[in-house]
Amino acid sequence: MHHQPVDRPPYWIPVFWTETFERWAREGHAKADEETEEKIFECDRKEHIRMWLNFEPPFEEKVLEENGEYVTIQTKKGVVEKLRTDMPPDSQMHQPLRYPIEGRADYLRYRSRLCGDVETRLVVTKSPETHRNRDYAVSLRGWLDCGFYGPLRDLVGFERLSYLFYEDPNLIETMMDDRAELIIQMTERILEKTSIDWFCFWEDMACRNGPLISPELFRRFMMPRYKRVTDFLHKRGVDLIFVDSDGDISLLIPLWLECGVIGMWPFEVQAGMDVVRLRKE
Repeated sequence: MHHQPVDRPPYWIPVFWTETFERWAREGHAKADEETEEKIFECDRKEHIRMWLNFEPPFEEKVLEENGEYVTIQTKKGVVEKLRTDMPPDSQMHQPLRYPIEGRADYLRYRSRLCGDVETRLVVTKSPETHRNRDYAVSLRGWLDCGFYGPLRDLVGFERLSYLFYEDPNLIETMMDDRAELIIQMTERILEKTSIDWFCFWEDMACRNGPLISPELFRRFMMPRYKRVTDFLHKRGVDLIFVDSDGDISLLIPLWLECGVIGMWPFEVQAGMDVVRLRKE
């Protein structure tokens, strides 16, 4: 990643669908899962330290309704959503029915649960000190909540968030400032316990036809908060900073680079992302 000679690139597995593991076993191979895949496929070891950056305490996970074909659940992030029962949860698009935040009053009521109690969050984070002396790569990230657009969308919903940028921009700024502060506080405490090799934001803020918000809104609202976190990381010696977003992110890549982010993925081919062309640019 630092453009220096290496013996070879790392051999890592990204993510398998549950159905892929099941088919692999049906076809006569050793049964694999997330815990055993690296050994079975002779991969290089990698570990992810995942910070809990959502509601603390979390909402109770529970089934609200089930009719055989669908199940309606409440997640630990407070979202009420509907799922098909004939597919694994991770292999389908969940249908959100209700979000925990509908406006300013809700956010202020839940604010202490969204940006406080660092000590409890550190306990939830799996023992980062165990990675102190290692010969493998370690990343620091969240549970699909280490970012500024994607996590807000998961709090209020895509449509409501789209309006809030215009109807209550101060609320958006407050929410993003709170996220930046929590990310920095958590990262600082974790870096006291171990070093990391790379840091990862998560956004999923684009679709097949481009970003879900304009570059102008990104620059106004997200860029200052990104820079605050990346400046902090640079001062702590962390320069490999990535962002995870699906869709066509072409318009956002120059902005992320300006923010101090130096890597992106997954470069979704069906959204027109050409990794070779973008690398040349």
